[in-house]
Amino acid sequence: MKKTFSYFAQLVQQRPGSIKTVYFIAKAEEIKKWGGIPSKSANYMRGFQRALIKEHKTEITKFFETDGKNISPTSIVAAFKPSAITIKELPEIKSSLPKDFVGEPVLISFDVNDDKDSSVEDLAKKVAQNLRSSFKDISSEPSDSEESDESAVVPDDADDESDEEGSLSLGNSHLKAFIENLENPDWIAKSKTEDTEGLLRPLLADFLKPATIVDGQHRTEGAAFLEQKIPFPVVGLIDADWREEVFQFVVINQRARPIKPEFLSAIISSSLSKKDIDELNNRLEQAGVDLLNTNIMDLVHGSAKSPFSGMIDFKIKGAKGQLKYSGILSLAKRFRKLTTHDDEIRFKDFFKQVFLKSTSGTRYRDKRINWLEREWFLSFCVFWSTVKEHFEAKSYGHLWEYNTNLLKIVALQELQNLFILWLNQQREELNSIDDLKPKVQRFIKNLNGSFFSDRWKKTSLQSETGRKILRRALNNALMQVDYKNDDDLFKD
Repeated sequence: MKKTFSYFAQLVQQRPGSIKTVYFIAKAEEIKKWGGIPSKSANYMRGFQRALIKEHKTEITKFFETDGKNISPTSIVAAFKPSAITIKELPEIKSSLPKDFVGEPVLISFDVNDDKDSSVEDLAKKVAQNLRSSFKDISSEPSDSEESDESAVVPDDADDESDEEGSLSLGNSHLKAFIENLENPDWIAKSKTEDTEGLLRPLLADFLKPATIVDGQHRTEGAAFLEQKIPFPVVGLIDADWREEVFQFVVINQRARPIKPEFLSAIISSSLSKKDIDELNNRLEQAGVDLLNTNIMDLVHGSAKSPFSGMIDFKIKGAKGQLKYSGILSLAKRFRKLTTHDDEIRFKDFFKQVFLKSTSGTRYRDKRINWLEREWFLSFCVFWSTVKEHFEAKSYGHLWEYNTNLLKIVALQELQNLFILWLNQQREELNSIDDLKPKVQRFIKNLNGSFFSDRWKKTSLQSETGRKILRRALNNALMQVDYKNDDDLFKD
């Protein structure tokens, strides 16, 4: 059964070549019925909205309820899917308007299907079909378990001596896996069993609505809860594909109330196809969205090669990762730039003497670009995977778990600092990436698991003094075969 909604609106094309928009008034309860809110959660990463914050919704409800004079004049932004909305011209009204009248008076209408009697399986099937028709290039994308070796195109005249961060692709897409899950009866059955918060059904139903609420979900929910038919101005984006929806959400929220970087990373990698990511790269850069961190953390958290895969806290409802985003981002970025606590180490000299031969490319500039683009990550994975294997071999595998001393951000950072410093001092050229692992093994051969399992009695290790205490103890444990855990780190 379908329900049709109709509104008088003004049709405007803000810029030549841009999508068209309609401006109209709708009641909160109606907006909720036709506007989907694809909230992101740990299991259903395809959405891009923040999860609804009940406290924020309650605050808005109280705002309207407390005083009848309180209003919210700000528009709700809704993106209407391609072909979802019908626009009827109103020439009799247009002819009576002043010549300089902005926009065109129109009547808009769209249908909403009643899916309340549909099963989760039926909804999943419909959503998968819609996604496949929307992302015709998705079949050629690698799944989450597959690695993509595509690199961003870097101008040939890039400054090879610059200490810039380098040009990066926006990130990798995990969208194909989501669609495949929707088509997998076993995944649906498992999700229904684990869906203790009742997120799956409304998420799927929201995908099938004619419009998506890009901005204003809390105002809509808070006002609709009162059932007072509170009207809101609506800005409707006409024939907006999913890529445009995600772009508008990121830009609106990054400008008004910045999205947390960890959540932005999750949005990009899970809400867009690889083709969309490539096409949005320049637009998001122009909008001032930092893409470097997104790409780095997509590799560290999302790649099967990474020993930190799935372990980062992305501030998503239901996610299980606990390692602090900012700390792991700093860890990865410092490895990428071969940075340690010794300020005198220069990237160019270090890179040329150790990593140049093992990095792909013909000239130094090409090799440097390839290192900053992707190959740093391969060495990063070799180092930390070898550390993890070292403790597993010594029956201290439990150390690679949350809340252990080894996985404290400060411990990870200082261990990496010492390794980069040691590697720089060795100045032994790597012929290939395969030569790195034996060096890591040599570096950590004396490091016993008891160093991390014994109680550290010093606190405030993130301070400059605390880091020096930890670094000195770590260095002694690495260098001394018979180290006894007798540094200040273990003393009251």
